[in-house]
Parts: sequence; structure tokens; C-alpha cells
Amino acid sequence: MSSDPAMTILRKLLRKVEVIRSSRSGEPNFESHQVEANDLQSVVDQYLQIRGTSKAARDIETHYGVNKELNDSSTKAWLEKMRTLFIRKGSGFSSRNVITGDGYKKINEVGIPLEVAQRITFEERVSIHNIHYLQKLVDENLCLTYKEGLSTYSLREGSKGHTYLKTGQIVHRRIMDGDTVFINRPPTTHKHSLQALVVYIHDDHTVKINPLICGPLGADFDGDCVHLFYPQSLAAKAEVLELFSVEKQLLSSHSGNLNLQLSSDSLLSLKMLVKSCFLDRATANQMAMFLSLPLPMPA
Repeated sequence: MSSDPAMTILRKLLRKVEVIRSSRSGEPNFESHQVEANDLQSVVDQYLQIRGTSKAARDIETHYGVNKELNDSSTKAWLEKMRTLFIRKGSGFSSRNVITGDGYKKINEVGIPLEVAQRITFEERVSIHNIHYLQKLVDENLCLTYKEGLSTYSLREGSKGHTYLKTGQIVHRRIMDGDTVFINRPPTTHKHSLQALVVYIHDDHTVKINPLICGPLGADFDGDCVHLFYPQSLAAKAEVLELFSVEKQLLSSHSGNLNLQLSSDSLLSLKMLVKSCFLDRATANQMAMFLSLPLPMPA
């Protein structure tokens, strides 16, 4: 039996709810509502007095309402449950950022801030085919650690000329342009909310995507956040490309319509730009002469 007094009060609270639910016959009046509310409030108050509430605190135990007088086993179990249910949204190889639009990039590209790219790593196993490439990354301080057997060694500045890779070692390199990641904007309501994209690094502080990809993600640019996941193994990367790549999710699996469409604020901003500006063919051709890039072919 558990010695956690909070669990006893929680069971009492659940029993009280069941008693109230089973004792009702018809619509309750105001007096019965008040009595039931008082009973529930009393039990909840007992539970909060034991477990505590989420108040401003410096340590994680107090922050998540853990009473210091409880035994260590129940406290650890409670914190682990809190992390599992409410805190953990990914793994150690994931990040969460606000998204902004960048219409100058391809649909299958995602811009990752440099400050994120310097902390997240990809795992590469050294072989005879990539040893020179990985050695160059080590010399350029683009790798953080490498593993040989069960030991992990740090690669700090000044390791150039002092660290020589061997076949079979595992190198953890920083994210670079061309790497594959997949993004998700919770809540996940359909499979198209997972999209595999190609990375490019930039110096801003937000994740940048093409506005056309907002449709399957159900996102817009009013402060929405996305989760980025960084597949580590070759099998994981192959699975991401086969299941989540943009070119394999062009059509909706529900309606058959095209997924890549302007929506929400992107569509509204486009309308605001062109609603009072109509050009005839001659004027449009004249303006096109001053463009640095040719106009795309009409659909």
C-alpha cells in the first residue's frame, strides 16, 4: 500500500465525485449544487494542502507543488508523472520555437536559429568513406563530442591538430545546412501536421518556414510555436524522408485537395497588397523587365 497521503485524499475526491454523480435524479437545484460544490471544494482543499500548488519558487520541487515532508519515493514518482504528462514534449534531440514566414525560401526548407543549431547535434559514425569529411568538421570546431567505446570525449577549441578520428568512432556534429529534420505544430490532428524539411541556418531568433506550408501544419504567424525533432540514426532519417517529406504529402489524405495553399494571415496579407492595385498587361510586362529573376511560368 502507498504511504502517500495525497493519494488517499485523491481517492477520496474521486469517490466524492462518483457519489454526487450517482445520487442525482433529474436536474439539481441551486441548493444541491451549492452543497455539492462545498463538499468538493473541501476535499480539493485538503488535497492541495498536502500536495501544494504551483507557486513561484526557485527549485523545481516547490514549483510543481511537492511537499518537502513527503518521502523521497512518492516525491520522485510525482515529479516523474508531472514531467511525463505536462512537461515533456519531445526528447533530448528536439526544440521548440516561434515560427515566422519567409517567402523567399523553398517549401521544403526550414530556417533554424544559429543559437539552436550550436546546441543540437547529429550523430555520425566514422567510416572509411566519411573520415576525411568528419575530420575536417572536427578541425573547424563543428563537432562537440566523440565517442569511442563507452567513453565520451569533448572536442573543445584548440583540438585542431590534436584529435584524429578513427574508424568506428561516433562523432556528434552540429546541425548544418542541408540536414533533415521534421516539425510538428501541436495539437496533432492529422498525419500532415508532421513535415520533413531541409535545414538552413540563419542569425534570427525564430524558426522560418514558407507560408505555403502553414496549411498542413494548421499554423499562422501570430505567435504559434512548433516542435522540431532531429532524427539521429540512418534508419530514422530514412523513415522521416519516406513518410513525412513534403513531396509525399502534397494531397490531403482526407479530402484529396492540395495541402499547399495560402491561408489565414498569409492570404489576408496578399489580399491587402493587391486589392487596390490592378495592372494591365503592358504595365505588368514593363515592371517585369526590372526584376532580377524571371517570372514563373503560368499554371
